[in-house]
Amino acid sequence: MYARGGLGLGLSLVRYLVNAHQGQIVINSGGQGKGTEVTVRLPIVCRSQFEHAAPTSHGITPTRILLVDDNADATEALATLLALDGHDVKRAQNGEEALLLVESFTPDVAMIDINMPGMDGHELARLLGQRPRCALTRLVALTGYAGTMAESAADEFDCYLVKPPSLEDMAQVLKR
Repeated sequence: MYARGGLGLGLSLVRYLVNAHQGQIVINSGGQGKGTEVTVRLPIVCRSQFEHAAPTSHGITPTRILLVDDNADATEALATLLALDGHDVKRAQNGEEALLLVESFTPDVAMIDINMPGMDGHELARLLGQRPRCALTRLVALTGYAGTMAESAADEFDCYLVKPPSLEDMAQVLKR
C-alpha cells in the first residue's frame, strides 16, 4: 500500500536544495510497481570567504511573505522553499491566525489559500485590504482548481497561483 495525493512539493524541494549546493540527482525505476531509486550527490565544500552576490536565487530582493493555508504540510514545504531563497516568511493556518500575525508583521506579499474552513481566502483578502498597514500588500490567491480562479479572484486578489506553485511561477509573482 502506498500513499496517494501528495503535495507535489517534495521533488521541487529536493531539486532546489540539490541545485543550491551544486549537487546531482539521479532517478532510476524498473517500471510500475518495482519501486524507484533516488540518488542524491552533494559535493564536499568549504565555506567561502565571499558573500553570496545575488539577494535570492532568482535575483529578487528578499520579501516579507505571509503564507496562509490550512494544510500544514503544504504551508511548511512552501515556507521552507521561500525561506531558503532568502525571504522572511510567516505562516498561518487560518484567517484568524493570519489577522493576528499582521498586527506585528506587515507582509509585502500575502499568499492565501482560497478554500479554507471557517474564514475562506476571499474573506481574509477583503479584511487584509481594509487594514491600513496592509494597503501595499500584494494579495496572491493559492488554489488547487485551475481555470476557475481568474474571474472569482479578480476583485480581492492581485493574481493567483495554482497549487502546487512552481518555483518559476512564485518568482514571477514576487518580481512584480
